[in-house]
Amino acid sequence: MKTKTEKEMLKLIKDFANSDERIRVVLMNGSRANPNSKRDIFQDYDITCYVTDVEPFKDENYVIPQFGEMLIVEQPNYGPWPPEDADGSYHNYNMQLLDGNRIDISFYSINTLRTQTEDSLTLVLLDKDNLCKHLSPPSEKSYFITPPTKDLYKGCCEAFLFALGSHIPKTI
Repeated sequence: MKTKTEKEMLKLIKDFANSDERIRVVLMNGSRANPNSKRDIFQDYDITCYVTDVEPFKDENYVIPQFGEMLIVEQPNYGPWPPEDADGSYHNYNMQLLDGNRIDISFYSINTLRTQTEDSLTLVLLDKDNLCKHLSPPSEKSYFITPPTKDLYKGCCEAFLFALGSHIPKTI
């Protein structure tokens, strides 16, 4: 079986979203959204769909067949994790396709869009209502380490010394 290319996979994801009016926005996060990331065969597609009604997307018989033959699927309603957040979002279909591609897809209420788009490695794949104008092009800026402020550094040093001062004598 031939492995689908990145272009084919993105078309598959967009076609799925375009075929369902309840899906209003589709974002991709992670290494595939990173313009500086080298592509490799292990990269997955981290996809987030913002929908008008989360409930229908809880049906794996609706979601999973849209993406082709599966090798294995970690379904959200199995396992030790709670199947949904308090906001009604439904994470995560982790799908390993038979052709080698992997898609991790989540569904959120469209009402949570503004609070969920702080990751700078976010690429807009589809925006039916022009709701993502505020997003900048993907970059690594939210992953850069910044030096601590003088107050933060001082506070960490004092906490470390306090912890040592109170715990070391207890070990003797």
